Amino acid sequence: TPRHAQTTTPPADGRHRRHAGTMNLAPLTGAKGRPNVVVIMTDDARNDDLRFMPHVRHLIGDQGVRFTNTFSPQPLCCPARASFLTGEYSHNHHVWSHAPPYGFQALHDASTLPVWLNQAGYDTSFLGKYLNGYGVQPLRTGEPSLRYVPPGWTDWRGSVDGGITAG
Repeated sequence: TPRHAQTTTPPADGRHRRHAGTMNLAPLTGAKGRPNVVVIMTDDARNDDLRFMPHVRHLIGDQGVRFTNTFSPQPLCCPARASFLTGEYSHNHHVWSHAPPYGFQALHDASTLPVWLNQAGYDTSFLGKYLNGYGVQPLRTGEPSLRYVPPGWTDWRGSVDGGITAG
């Protein structure tokens, strides 16, 4: 489906008509019969920390699925995120820690959840912290990772580890 914008102008009879070259909301609402998937991942939080976040519980938690019997594959953020992305444990994806030589640079990202979702026809969007070392550690090729977009993401807004020095 071409992603043209569709706007409507109410004519005198009150019915809306589409105009060519206007906005289509399909990319925003997803295909019918196909679920939209939103994952919000946080670090360094216990399950009972949500008791101090009533708005998060109401606006997000009450609207989705709550997993009540889950386990983290790793107690460190970076290996746990790599496990989520790959479906593998650290001994398979080789991200053992958040510190070099591990972290971002250790992950082989050619076969990950966003790649699989993209191949299934989903648009994927990433916002926030990716893996420790992103934007700082070089790619395996030696090139900088600052502008690197991992495979499978159709919209990428990854934050740079440690930020960027102003100036």
